[in-house]
Amino acid sequence: MIRKRNAGVTCILKKLGSFLAQFQRRYDNRQHYDFQPSNIFYDAPSGNFTLVDVADLGFSGAEGDVALCIN
Repeated sequence: MIRKRNAGVTCILKKLGSFLAQFQRRYDNRQHYDFQPSNIFYDAPSGNFTLVDVADLGFSGAEGDVALCIN
């Protein structure tokens, strides 16, 4: 049972690593700067991650989140 649980955790952590790499590519290799467990939401049924507390990415003065972060 423990081995199976460890395999599940390992799989989730690999997915998280891929998600973070994708995040950095999308935002011109910028960092989250407050990456910690309380800022990561994981939806087990879909396997999707969401980062919260991403300072200023939701600022309404930019043309989308990528434009704000890169400019």
